[in-house]
Amino acid sequence: MSFFDKVKASIGIGAVKVDTQLGKKVCRVGEEVNGVIRMEGGNVSQNIQAVKLYLMTEVKKESDDKEYYVDEPIQIFTVSNGIEIGKGERKDIPFSFILPPNTPVTFGRTKVWVRTELDIPMALDQQDKDYIRIEPSIAVSTAVQAVEILGFTLRKVDCEYQRGVVQEFEFYPTSGNYKGVLDELEMVFNVHSTGLNIRLQVDRRARNLGSLLSEMMNMDETNTGLYLSDTDISQGPHHVARKINEVISRYS
Repeated sequence: MSFFDKVKASIGIGAVKVDTQLGKKVCRVGEEVNGVIRMEGGNVSQNIQAVKLYLMTEVKKESDDKEYYVDEPIQIFTVSNGIEIGKGERKDIPFSFILPPNTPVTFGRTKVWVRTELDIPMALDQQDKDYIRIEPSIAVSTAVQAVEILGFTLRKVDCEYQRGVVQEFEFYPTSGNYKGVLDELEMVFNVHSTGLNIRLQVDRRARNLGSLLSEMMNMDETNTGLYLSDTDISQGPHHVARKINEVISRYS
């Protein structure tokens, strides 16, 4: 192999190529994701220090009163360490991992993808990107149906970074007892092995000067919570709707 081939490989020209193929591209939170990482050697042999999969999403951050979005890893999986791939050689590496409970649901602008990265010392790391659609867990799906039963419509879903990736669901009342009473209802779901923990922010609508001033100072918002057991979830969305209604009715 020539010196020039090594130099070109170090900057990505004639280097190893990677293509990750997912077993399926639609998964539910908590399910297994599997597939194969296919590598093809370039013009020279190369040492791959590590093969990693990054489960990625985009999160909203704030700085200087401005909002912006950045790519953020949800979890990182090391598939293999210390591989040498020869010139033109082909290698397949199978993989599998479980979608963690905090994996965001792909709704609205929220996207989730698997990024494959080959860590090659003294060279440009090779990458591949594969999008995956994430369906909500049964618990989250039931809770969303329950809120809709109460007359709310899902308006927006966004991801933020709060010591990790946090997905926030924003609802507004279009019918029922809370239309004209609440501005919006924000919910964050945290799935546990025995149930679902929900953080709620109840935003009351201004009705007079006092409540208008409270709204301007964000004093009209109440943060509270609710825990739903697996038994609660199994009883269906109407039962869960009654549980949620018990909480938000205290602050409306």
